[in-house]
Amino acid sequence: MNKSDFIKTILVLINKDDDSQLSLITDNLEDYFFNVEVIKVFTTKEAFKILNSTEVDLIIYSVNENNIEYLIKNELTKIPLLLVSTNTFFEEIENKVFKLPPFDFLTKPIKEKLLVSKINNYFKIYDSVKLKTKIIDENIIYSEIDLNGIIKYVSQPLVNISGFTKNELITQEYFENVLDISIDEQKKIWESIQNSKTWMGILKKRKKNDEHYIAKTTITPLYENGILLGYYSHEQDVTSEISDKARMQEILDAQYSLIIILDNKVIIESNKTLFYHFGYKNIDDFKSKHKCICDLFIQENESSIMPKMGDKYWVDYVMQNNNLTNKAYLRDKNENIRIYDVHYRGKISNNQYIIVFTDITQLEEKSEILSKQSRLAAMGEMISMIAHQWRQPLTAISGLTTKQNLKKRMNQETAEDWQEFVNKHKDLVNYMSKTIDDFRYFFKEQQLQSLTIENIINKTYKLTTPLFEKHNVEYKINYKSDGLKDVSILTASSKLDQVFINLYKNALDEFISNKKQNPKIWVNCEIKDEKIVFEICDNAGGIPEDILSKIFDPYFSTKSDNGTGLGLYMSKTIIEEHLKGSLEAINKNAGACFTLKLPII
Repeated sequence: MNKSDFIKTILVLINKDDDSQLSLITDNLEDYFFNVEVIKVFTTKEAFKILNSTEVDLIIYSVNENNIEYLIKNELTKIPLLLVSTNTFFEEIENKVFKLPPFDFLTKPIKEKLLVSKINNYFKIYDSVKLKTKIIDENIIYSEIDLNGIIKYVSQPLVNISGFTKNELITQEYFENVLDISIDEQKKIWESIQNSKTWMGILKKRKKNDEHYIAKTTITPLYENGILLGYYSHEQDVTSEISDKARMQEILDAQYSLIIILDNKVIIESNKTLFYHFGYKNIDDFKSKHKCICDLFIQENESSIMPKMGDKYWVDYVMQNNNLTNKAYLRDKNENIRIYDVHYRGKISNNQYIIVFTDITQLEEKSEILSKQSRLAAMGEMISMIAHQWRQPLTAISGLTTKQNLKKRMNQETAEDWQEFVNKHKDLVNYMSKTIDDFRYFFKEQQLQSLTIENIINKTYKLTTPLFEKHNVEYKINYKSDGLKDVSILTASSKLDQVFINLYKNALDEFISNKKQNPKIWVNCEIKDEKIVFEICDNAGGIPEDILSKIFDPYFSTKSDNGTGLGLYMSKTIIEEHLKGSLEAINKNAGACFTLKLPII
């Protein structure tokens, strides 16, 4: 039968011969405890019959030489005992009763208030224990096993998740019949808990329907009064979490990009790309050899991401420059250098970040080919400019030579004439030599250097002046603030020159193609949002709106057979990838305007 937790049941076993006092006192218990039900019995046999049909909270047992053996033989478990007898008898049976469940003694003659006090203490203790047991049995996946690994107790949530009944689980061997793990794994857990250590981990467990669930499990030694009685296990069902994580890992592993998850800047997860390309078995193998993926970074050029970027850690640098191309060079297991574009892709939690390494090795190789093609195209333009700039001095040299030769034939050559002839030749040759130096400097690979705005603009203007003069192009520079000429930026001069000259040459081609009258090119300079902004504009009619979004694509050209389609593509690549800036185009004031932004030193 079931009873309300509110009612306490006390079973009183009375000795017929000498316990009239106990019988009288227990009759009065209901005056002290309004929620107590007292059941009196007069034989041990009657007591066990009651115990088989009724939930009992406390047993008051009048013990003597006639019933003590029966009591010990039919050991009462998990029910508190209050033994009543004489002092002399307790001294005789002390060695026998210490093995019984938690108990207390009450000697005769019985004091009513002392009995009530002891009962009250029991109720307080066992109310707490019973509440704890109820919470466990209703809410926690819990079990207890003995020293041999046999299950002795299971909670209702364990029954619910496994599909087994309590009777089907109790007396089963925990490790062999409940856990679905290898014998070696069983031994490791068993050795750990036998050494009085708590074991924690993820376990695969059997269900009755031959399916499984995944449990985050803690197995702890169970002590009572310093004696090891067995072990208890409490679990958290993480089947859904593990399944979701496994599905997420499958998605990550399907990606060609290298994806890592950092926790406080320490790598905790990765997809298989890291292991496949760089020769590691798994994330633990990687972590045993490296503290950081940045250990694999190599310094290929000045734009390579390294563990420290100035005063910033590489992750912080990437997060702050996420809109730029952040190149990392890593050597793979075959000693090949792989190039990655590194970007921050969000947070999982406050301290966990997702970083994606996109392999751009092949793109960089193609870009290098395009760059060489673009340089060759630019070289053709430069040779055309050299030819134009040399035409005038060569004509002058030819005229001076003819004139000097005629004087010599007519015997009119003087020493002064000859010296003047030599000096003019020298000036013209120096001019031509300086032109070669200017253009040779244009094609020379350079490290980043500090240049003023005025130096950048004047240098590219000087290289293109002959073409501007030939086609009567009006050129103007607008500095929008005082002192702007002297502001410096860190740049690769030859690369930046290539961009400016390409933009100037495109405008010039449009002037010629459209037979533009009063052609103009102007450059506006200003500082905005901590960047130097160049706006290079013309009045050549602008770019058709239907192709404006395509002009930076490789091999896209509107010049039919005369264009390579690489100039603007390489210009954007140089500005955005090499110089960490931006290049955009719009139509404005009956022409095209290219806005170039570069970081200030």
